[in-house]
This record gives sequence, C-alpha cells and structure tokens, in this order.
Amino acid sequence: MPNLILEKTNSITRIVLNRPPLNIINLALMKELSDALDAARDAKIIVIAAQGKFFCAGVDIGEHRPETVDAMIRGFHAVIKKIWAMEQPVVAAVQGSALGGGMELALACDFIIASQAAQFGQPEIKVGVYPPIAALMLSRLIPRKKAFELILTGDSIDARTAAQLGLVNA
Repeated sequence: MPNLILEKTNSITRIVLNRPPLNIINLALMKELSDALDAARDAKIIVIAAQGKFFCAGVDIGEHRPETVDAMIRGFHAVIKKIWAMEQPVVAAVQGSALGGGMELALACDFIIASQAAQFGQPEIKVGVYPPIAALMLSRLIPRKKAFELILTGDSIDARTAAQLGLVNA
C-alpha cells in the first residue's frame, strides 16, 4: 500500500498514514484504509498513527470536484463507519496536527492518545464547508458550546485543552 504502512505484531495492528508532509486523505488512501481495517479484523487492538509532523491535515480538497466529490464523501464516511463497527478497540495516536477530516478520523476511534505537540481543529468553515462527522461527534464528546465553537470558528486547540475537554484520553 503506497499511502500507508500496515504493521501486524502479536495482537496489535498498526495502520500508519504515510503521505507526508500532511498525510492528506485522498481516494487512494481511503481505499487503503478500508482494506487495512479489513486486514486488522483478527487483531486485539488497532492503532491508527501517522508518519511525519502531521497526523492528518484532512481530506484532499482537490477531490471536491464534481466528478469525484460523491466518491470522496462516500469513501470517507465508509471508513468512519467501518472504524465504528470494529469489534476491537481502535486507538488514534496523534503526534501532530489533526485537522478537518484528520480530526474526524481521530474522533471515530475509541481512544485518542496525543503527544504534547498535537493540535485539533475543524478549519472547514473557513472555506465554506461544514464538517459532518465532527458535527455529529463533537457535541457527544465535549461540552456542546465548545463543540459549536470549534466547528463554527475553525479554531484549533492544543492537546492539553483537548484533554481538559475530554476529547483526548491521554
């Protein structure tokens, strides 16, 4: 898989996004993520991590074209639903910025472990787009008013603030 690394050791499967520098999710990476989750069904725990300074800067806005946008949205939502349906715990290991679809990918996981350098944000509103997964998940995970603030301002928060809000486990 050219866009990710799949590592299986003992009972842990690590799925590592490998599209530096930003690890932006395109249609090819969505397919690889889906395939990697299928391959991880025998694991006891799944870790989604990333190479480089960014966990993931979101979904490729270049694929928000008329001929690809439907496939991109369906593909991304299918990956999120597949994570939700996994029987084993799925952990997001966030070492850098998780923005837009990258934050939504982390939100879909059962646990989020963040480095001190991690940042979380939903900047889509700044380009006139509403983040559907974040809109669904954030108000269930953190105080409603803070969820709306993140979605409607596009501001980011650091790992410490995310932990204080209960968004990050550790």
